[in-house]
Amino acid sequence: MPAGTLQAAATRFSAAAPFLVALIAVSGVLTASTRLSGPSDLTGTDYGRQVLAKTVALIVLGVIGWEHRRRTLPALADGKPTAFRRLAAGEVLGFATTIGVAVSLSRTPTPRPTDQPGQEEGSSFDTLGFALPRTQVADGGGPSCGSPTPTRCSRSWSQPPS
Repeated sequence: MPAGTLQAAATRFSAAAPFLVALIAVSGVLTASTRLSGPSDLTGTDYGRQVLAKTVALIVLGVIGWEHRRRTLPALADGKPTAFRRLAAGEVLGFATTIGVAVSLSRTPTPRPTDQPGQEEGSSFDTLGFALPRTQVADGGGPSCGSPTPTRCSRSWSQPPS
């Protein structure tokens, strides 16, 4: 990529980045507030500690972005694209770590309890508003979800409860 094009693209993205980081932070706070019972859940539960880890990762990425704006953009203006490559490699590592924390967070049960088994947050009930019907396994064993097949899907179709 020509140096002028790289500089123009980096400058434009850098101008939007603070707004985007703030937007991500606000959405994270709102999401966490619906899944945590109180501030003590931040340090008292696995989910809360992972929320804190993701917050730290966002702050680190924000600092990297600020350094990018402060150091790399002037270097690009001076015709030194290697500064961009070096910082971009660090950003990729930071984003990969953040994505790993986010995946782990998405697989961690929230601390909000439910008195209805099968209706935990993240279950089919949470998504659909009703529990999926359970099917019998072919060997006559106990209830099991079974793997989805066209036959199982067509036989187990039901309308959501009103």
